[in-house]
Amino acid sequence: MYPIFLSPGDQIDQTFLFIIGVSLVILLGLVLFTLFCLYKYHHSRNSQAEYIQGNLILEITWTVIPVLLVIPMFYFGWSGFKASRTVPKDAFPVTAIAKQWAWRFEYPNGKVYNELWVPQGKPIKVSIVSEDVLHSFYVPAFRIKRDAVPGMENFTWFRQDKIGTYTLYCAEYCGLQHSEMITQIAVLSPGEFENWYSKADTSLSIPERGLKALRMQGCLSCHSLDGTQLSAPTFKGLFGKETIVIKDGMEITVHEDITHLKSSILDPQMDIVKGFPPIMPTPKGLSNDDLDAMIEFIKTLR
Repeated sequence: MYPIFLSPGDQIDQTFLFIIGVSLVILLGLVLFTLFCLYKYHHSRNSQAEYIQGNLILEITWTVIPVLLVIPMFYFGWSGFKASRTVPKDAFPVTAIAKQWAWRFEYPNGKVYNELWVPQGKPIKVSIVSEDVLHSFYVPAFRIKRDAVPGMENFTWFRQDKIGTYTLYCAEYCGLQHSEMITQIAVLSPGEFENWYSKADTSLSIPERGLKALRMQGCLSCHSLDGTQLSAPTFKGLFGKETIVIKDGMEITVHEDITHLKSSILDPQMDIVKGFPPIMPTPKGLSNDDLDAMIEFIKTLR
């Protein structure tokens, strides 16, 4: 059994190192055996071919040795899997919420953020849920991949002893902007994390809160801030603009004022901007204050 202090990533690394080590030994043995056969059975020493019906000892050997090698591989793999599903009792809980096409993280004190910030050296339990379709919580640096399945809660855990920033991907194709569903895991010193965790976001201005809400809802996966056309209209210059939309199968022109922007956010399928696919999901957990802040931020992008 693995030592209890090993994280799932460390356990997976040790299992792979064991398998690689065994594979190298087998490779070396096969090469040496091949060279031995080339020497011993060279045609200069064995000019007359000999018919061999079988060799019981050889057959038993090449059956028993692989079995003896596969059993510890299975043991290490099973032990690592079991440990990866056994969360330490002192783990810090965080909920990762996946949606098209962004991650949102909710902390026990009510704090919500679009990046996963965690303390160094502390076991972290991540409860994984999806608001819409299949996603997958994938952190290559931590050797973690767990699916986010609609209607159920999955989980994983990790502990990272090195301060730094690590990339979190979605590893399950989840729609048009799947490749943009990327965020960061920031590992902070315990003091830095506690300072951030206990600090409220009251210092943010209304437009800053709006930008934060847009990130939380995954809006910036499709809507750019700099005029670049992605899979949805850019937010730059959107406020006050005349836009052609498809409504009830007909083209009409609308004025992008506060009322229409709010309606478009709350009911994305009401008006479909001409030239863009109807892929925007209905936002969930969006408060009126956050909605107002979103509009105020969009107004700044003149």
